[in-house]
Amino acid sequence: MFKTYGEALNAVSKAIDYYNRVRPHMSCNYLTPNEAYTKKGALSSKWKKRNKVMSNSHL
Repeated sequence: MFKTYGEALNAVSKAIDYYNRVRPHMSCNYLTPNEAYTKKGALSSKWKKRNKVMSNSHL
């Protein structure tokens, strides 16, 4: 539990920074999201495409 809003905000900011700048992602060819964003050219897909789920609009 955080004692203040500022402590919580700081913890969330650190987690987001780690996620985007430090941690490699399989879906980004083991690059960090920041590296993948600045890379030129397309990344190869690492996941299977799924069929779209039908919405209730067809009822």
